[in-house]
Amino acid sequence: MEFEAKFDYKANDPFSVSYPFRNAIHKIAESQMKHHYDAFPFIQAANVTSYFGDGIVCAILTDSHSSLAEIGPLKDHEITKKAKELVSRSRFPSYEELKHTLGLEFYSFRKFLYCGPTEGDCVCSNHILELVVLWLNEFVAREILDANRERVLDAIPEPPTYNIEEIIRNIFVLEDEIACKQGTCFTLKGIGFVSCQHAISNNLFMFSHREPNRKYKVCVKRQSDVIDLAILDIPDFEIKDSLRIGTSDNLKQMDHVAIAGFPNYRLGDSGSFSPGIITGFRMVSSIRRILVNTPIIGGNSGGPALDKNGNVIGVAITGADRIEDSDKTENHGIVPIEALKFI
Repeated sequence: MEFEAKFDYKANDPFSVSYPFRNAIHKIAESQMKHHYDAFPFIQAANVTSYFGDGIVCAILTDSHSSLAEIGPLKDHEITKKAKELVSRSRFPSYEELKHTLGLEFYSFRKFLYCGPTEGDCVCSNHILELVVLWLNEFVAREILDANRERVLDAIPEPPTYNIEEIIRNIFVLEDEIACKQGTCFTLKGIGFVSCQHAISNNLFMFSHREPNRKYKVCVKRQSDVIDLAILDIPDFEIKDSLRIGTSDNLKQMDHVAIAGFPNYRLGDSGSFSPGIITGFRMVSSIRRILVNTPIIGGNSGGPALDKNGNVIGVAITGADRIEDSDKTENHGIVPIEALKFI
């Protein structure tokens, strides 16, 4: 190895020989993977089996939390003989030489075998550091990052499977051409047509995106401008199918949710289905609204919000007028479906 050797750690017993290794790991963990510091082996303590003499040190470090068995004293061990031969050939053995000569079984997340020269009672710290860096890159860093990735994925709910065709089949466009107003309504089992109150106007018609020329007059059965919900009656339309009602009682942040509707509807639009997650909750008029990361755009209002099982847990209410402005508000909000009982 081409470096100026620094024999600066007194390490002539099993207890003290762990210091240069743990110090090297500490420096790397602190500088490069600070957020994962506690996951590194040997940070707190290490079990050490070592040989110190004849101008070499040979030490097997095992993480103190490991269940790996100790291999016993190294004074007359076969590993000691190999270590002496290796250091006699190459005073500062490379990482690959160590693994090849001493055996791959001594290198894992919780195990590391070092051999190198000594001067007096000191070991070479920069030799140890160079080998530790290579060992960390091969075994430790990758395992820590993989474990963290699994932890993050575990925190994200498993993606649901929605029957999108069924959902789109049960949402409809609301439009008032005189007031230049649009919204969405949907059929809900046991209730009928549901929408939001602010989508209601005097000359309101409903139609399916599949039959945009066949429009139906909308009558309002019940509505509340405070809660912003409405139950509609469309006498000339025969309801053949409906979405199922769910509950918002047990919803929490990071739960899956999807919004369906007709944002800024234009002739030929298929209807929009936007999956996302719940980001939080907000009290409005004594009702706990559900905030989502799914953009709710003008025309989406009155559309159903569905849980991971495809049940309606709320009605899309607030958002942005245009998709271009969706990032300018955090108030993409849903009124829980239970609020229908208050209108």
